[in-house]
Amino acid sequence: TLLRLSGVYGLPTDDDYDVDIEYKDNDVYRVNVSGAYIENFDRIIDFNNMTIYNSHLGLTRDAPSGLGTRILYSQALAAKADGFDSISCTAAAGGTYNGYYTWARLGYSGSIHTALHVYKRHLSSSGQLPLNVGPSGGRMSQQAVLGFMIDDGLFPEYITHETDVSDVVMSDLMMTNKGAAWWKKYGVTWTATFDLEDQNDGSPSRSMQIISSYVKLKQIARDKEIDKWASTVADAPEIILTEEDLHLLDIAWNMLRKKEVKLWRMGLR
Repeated sequence: TLLRLSGVYGLPTDDDYDVDIEYKDNDVYRVNVSGAYIENFDRIIDFNNMTIYNSHLGLTRDAPSGLGTRILYSQALAAKADGFDSISCTAAAGGTYNGYYTWARLGYSGSIHTALHVYKRHLSSSGQLPLNVGPSGGRMSQQAVLGFMIDDGLFPEYITHETDVSDVVMSDLMMTNKGAAWWKKYGVTWTATFDLEDQNDGSPSRSMQIISSYVKLKQIARDKEIDKWASTVADAPEIILTEEDLHLLDIAWNMLRKKEVKLWRMGLR
């Protein structure tokens, strides 16, 4: 069970791996994996709170392209089947780290506050507004920053000036090509959560919808053979999305955006 929940089953099956399992306390386990293509692979699996924290995932430069996505998908399916609520990680930026963007594109979400802070600084550095100053001369509120981002076309139609900032999350930013491109250019490290719980209407979470749609599109593109994902070498220590990956993810996000906009127009969102 711990191996499935860590995502080990997403690794190539023709290689050997060493797994170290440590019992922490209160039904919490640490799983560390080493072997082919792995720089670091560390998870904290909490059966008490039914959550998983992916502490580290670093792959070698000769790792097959798409391996990180396979690991996440395998882990998400296992965790959802076992009743876990979420998988979380620190989506890092800087140096060789690109998780801040890659994990967001693959379905992780979380508070929009980090993006608001980045955009606020962007407004200041571009000379559009003094830092921390709002239109009336006081400190600029997060709601006001959201308004600027909406006017800039970074969010889908259902995020309006009447939308409370507390109801906006990172996955809303990923719903538009412009929002995703802006985050790729300006994004920073943030706390990311992959939601495993079904929505109130019984449909899968956004996280599961995105990664499932992506995997289906990838399987179609590669004649339904998942092993063909590894036809190229990633040549990077972090998870790299190829042009093909980005194109397929654009399709997946656009399908989800259209669905959410339709629900919004029907008054069901």
